[in-house]
Amino acid sequence: MALIRSAFQDELDGVSQSLVDLTNMVSESIVKASKSLLSADLNLAEDVIATDVRIDDYQHELDARIIDIIARQQPVASDLRALITALRMSADLERMGDLAHHIAKVARLRHPANAIPADLVLAFTEMGHVAEKLSTKVATVITTRDTDMALQVEKDDDEMDELHKKVIIGITNGGGAITSTLTAASTFSMTDTAGNAQVTLTGSPKSTVVTVDTTAPTVTLAATAKSQETFWGMINLLGMPLFMLSPALFPLELLPNWLAVVAKLNPVTYTVLLVRELMTGVSEGGVPILISIGVIFAFVIAMVAITSYVFTREVNKPF
Repeated sequence: MALIRSAFQDELDGVSQSLVDLTNMVSESIVKASKSLLSADLNLAEDVIATDVRIDDYQHELDARIIDIIARQQPVASDLRALITALRMSADLERMGDLAHHIAKVARLRHPANAIPADLVLAFTEMGHVAEKLSTKVATVITTRDTDMALQVEKDDDEMDELHKKVIIGITNGGGAITSTLTAASTFSMTDTAGNAQVTLTGSPKSTVVTVDTTAPTVTLAATAKSQETFWGMINLLGMPLFMLSPALFPLELLPNWLAVVAKLNPVTYTVLLVRELMTGVSEGGVPILISIGVIFAFVIAMVAITSYVFTREVNKPF
């Protein structure tokens, strides 16, 4: 019986060591991801992206081993709680690896430019240091089961929350810096597209209205979406129909009557008509330029109000 118990304890120790190894892998990815984000280092970003596959495989192997131990040994009480906790911890560590992977993708997307505005570099540097400190202490807690260290981890997490909130507030106050920074800060979430719209459309005075017209809805979606995949899905779901149901491809006069009526309910239509008239001097579809400006202005005011409300609500949510 003592021999069986000894073998079981060895398996438990092996699980703990695997958690430490997984934590170290994740910690290294977090450090590299932070550096790649701050220094626009493409090689580091690619390394983090490649490492995420190894982290996922390691976590899956560890989970399978824990389930096998539970099935064979049928542990109870503290031993069962330890194994169930290990399952949850491995999932959390894998998620941290995914977040590091996402940060690296942001850095790669913006390369060779830096994804972080200069006035927020210090805040993101601090966030990177706190993240590294958290992962290092987690590995220590798993190894030593030091409850005092575990309490320090909780305090460090509160520090990270405060830094996150400061970055969000800095972004909202900074206006133009709202592009890729939110993507990194929320782990780095999804407002990258708002910046892309601005970069693509700037260059002429006529583009200003278009930029505001598209950025406000994008920021609203970015503030509410819980993942990058959800964000892009929502953008495509809303963006493509609005584009196709506008006279961007065909003049209003060539559209079927029913489609022309639908197009006139689409705010993008008035943006297209305004830009065309400003560029060519020719009014299209019998829509005066003042009507286009009025519709766009009303739409922008409504979207700015909605965006301000939604964004403020999301920022003020407790972490």
